[in-house]
Amino acid sequence: MILRLLVVSSIAASLVGCETQAPITQDPPPAPITPIAMTPAISTAAKAGVSKRLKDPFSAVFGTMVAGRRVFQGQNQVVVCGVVNAKNGYGAYGGDQPFQGIMPAPAGPFQVVAMGEDSPNAAALVTGSCRLSGLSLPQ
Repeated sequence: MILRLLVVSSIAASLVGCETQAPITQDPPPAPITPIAMTPAISTAAKAGVSKRLKDPFSAVFGTMVAGRRVFQGQNQVVVCGVVNAKNGYGAYGGDQPFQGIMPAPAGPFQVVAMGEDSPNAAALVTGSCRLSGLSLPQ
């Protein structure tokens, strides 16, 4: 009897820490982006937002910028990808750096999401993110 009680107790004790594993869930797919025309309002907002991130905002020379519209978590957004060349901490132009950002549609403050200013790898990641979202920048 004691042996039986010991066996049952040890089995019960070993199961105390067991729990069922939650089902694996996948992140929802990214919201599709529909390319739209780059308007003066979008361009101005994007330039102002990116310039805030630069060491010398007055030296910024913006190149190609492309825009798209998406609905994310129930809100309309404008996504912008582009390139900017500006002076670095040494006072020299560092070359074209890609950026990606978002703003509420139809207008609102532009927030830089990613900028390829830190390394060639960062630039490749930003350019790749833009391409995957359907907003390819010319090479």
